[in-house]
Amino acid sequence: MIFKNITGGKEFPVQRGEIRKISIGHYRRVALVIVPFKTIDTFAEGIWFVVSHLGRNFSKTSRSKIIETLPEKSGPVYRGYCVQRSKTSLTDAMICRVIIPPAFGPFAFRCPASKRSPSWIIRQILPFLTWMRAYHASFLEYDIIAGISVGLTVIPQSIAYAAIAGLPVQYGLYTSFMGAFIYAITGTSKDVSLGPTTVMALLVAQKAAEYPADADKVAVIILLTFYTGCVQLAMGIFQLGFFVDFVSLAVSKAFIAAAAVIIAGEQLKGLLGLKIPSDHFLVVVYDTFAQIKQTNYWDLILGVCCIISLIILKYVAPKPGFVRVRWYDKLAFQTLRLVSNARYAIVVCAASAIEGALLSQNIDVLTLPHDVVPGLPPVAPPQFHVGNSTNWQTFKSLGSSLVVFPLISLLELLTIAKSFAQENRYTINSSQEFRAVGIANIVSSFFSSYPLTASFSRSALNAQCGVRTPAAGIVTGGIAILATAFLTGWLHFVPKASLAAVIMCAVLPNIDLSVANKMWKVRKGDLFPYIVTLLACFAVGIEYGVLIGIFVSVGLVLFPLARPTVAVYHSNNSTGQEIIVTPYGNIHFPAIGYMRKLIIEHIEMTEMGPGRVVIDGSHWTDLDYSVAARMKDLIKEVQNLGWEINFSEMSDMVSGTFDTPVIRRPRRTGSQDSIISRTDP
Repeated sequence: MIFKNITGGKEFPVQRGEIRKISIGHYRRVALVIVPFKTIDTFAEGIWFVVSHLGRNFSKTSRSKIIETLPEKSGPVYRGYCVQRSKTSLTDAMICRVIIPPAFGPFAFRCPASKRSPSWIIRQILPFLTWMRAYHASFLEYDIIAGISVGLTVIPQSIAYAAIAGLPVQYGLYTSFMGAFIYAITGTSKDVSLGPTTVMALLVAQKAAEYPADADKVAVIILLTFYTGCVQLAMGIFQLGFFVDFVSLAVSKAFIAAAAVIIAGEQLKGLLGLKIPSDHFLVVVYDTFAQIKQTNYWDLILGVCCIISLIILKYVAPKPGFVRVRWYDKLAFQTLRLVSNARYAIVVCAASAIEGALLSQNIDVLTLPHDVVPGLPPVAPPQFHVGNSTNWQTFKSLGSSLVVFPLISLLELLTIAKSFAQENRYTINSSQEFRAVGIANIVSSFFSSYPLTASFSRSALNAQCGVRTPAAGIVTGGIAILATAFLTGWLHFVPKASLAAVIMCAVLPNIDLSVANKMWKVRKGDLFPYIVTLLACFAVGIEYGVLIGIFVSVGLVLFPLARPTVAVYHSNNSTGQEIIVTPYGNIHFPAIGYMRKLIIEHIEMTEMGPGRVVIDGSHWTDLDYSVAARMKDLIKEVQNLGWEINFSEMSDMVSGTFDTPVIRRPRRTGSQDSIISRTDP
């Protein structure tokens, strides 16, 4: 059998079932397998054959997970591997071509522990060693364009987000560059952009408001950044990412919407040029409307003009289908896209130029930021004690922030990374993402940064620019560090109204009220944690509001364990009265008291004489010590009432614990009296 080289080169003979490895471009290995149709039933089984013979000892479970998720359509890019079903006229064979690029190789994560060499471990800790091997010259253009676009966006955003955090504006720039550098080396998503975000800035502002005015709040926030990174790094090392799974989508959507409303509401004072010292959302909104007559109309006019300009520049971007045949078409496309992506920088620079022109004519009518320190931040470890407090007292004062800050940061990161990985059809390593953001926070704390995480708007911009690898973060970090070194001296001339306009245009799109309608249609119970989280964030702040939402969400998950669905049947036959109790699932220790109460109530409801209680254990496969001990007490209690108790269809492991007969008989078909419990509260 002759098969032509898929690179278009010479032909070579291939036997059925043979594996041939060739090289195509920047791909290092290609496995070409011809499998007779008589030996396989599906395309997935053919790929299984390929995976099984690639020279690596994968476990059967690992191969099963790979095969089960392989789609049937041809040419999918799945888990970093390109699997194609070649078109051929052969009737008795199927040709499977598996292109194995070295970048983001997921099968490496599936290797048995015994096969994990030191080089493999190093590549997992430093993923850039993997994608650098596959870096192609054609990637450079896309990475540079994406890096520049994100860099021009992060500069004005970081300045504005520092205003949300209640910190001097230069601390926003301090937060913008080191995370980009670290993630380019340690991250596994090509689209994610680490740096300052609105949610983390709002959490910082609410945490700083807890300390007295004479406290060194900046030192506390920098120390919190360090501890946040330590917690995240530990979660990544010990594979504790499942804790993030307890934050339901309803809670995350609620706190993001609440944060957007709170941030936009608090920026009204900057847009109107008002000086309101309070940082609580409800107080700020009340004082804003109470002092609205003191509005600085120059700030208001500038802020409204900035908002209008941002909206116009947003829609300047060329639409899909833009014709790019001639050179000037391509130039116009790139220019319009760059102008749209850099709209925040353009508006802030224009507002600063207007302020400079006014000051040159001795006209001082706009509100400006204060306490701006030019230059790069000092490189020093965080202060582990603030003021006269000891290290332990300072650590203790952080309180719930040691849980909320790492959790919210990881939640944002994983949500963004997974969404873009699914959209662009590649995989990420969640544990490595935890380690990456943890290391970024730890290192950034040495550069006077506040806690950082992934930004959805900048990550989306990366994806729109067609970023190819995490190397774009190096370009973004370079632009941010240059701005920090040379532009911080000019930040004093950035009007607060322009920063308020940038913030409002950045956060208002995050308010998605349609999600409530979707929850109503899918499952009305999900609206409960959504509404509770939303109201709690407005009433007590984002930090405690998220904790309340998590407790409510976890409570809804645990409720079915305490009140499982149990069906109770009453039956009369030749042997007498029978009460058949069927728990639909395992009975755990929170539910055994409920099940005892249920059985005793039905015994007391029976008007006829003593009979028999039959517990149908066909859905019961496991039990714990508490259940075993309480069940033995229940058996004695039922027997003391004159009733007999038996188990039906029970596994040997469960029934052997109770020392009672196990009845082997067909499932009962008698009438059902009641379904006593429901899974919804």
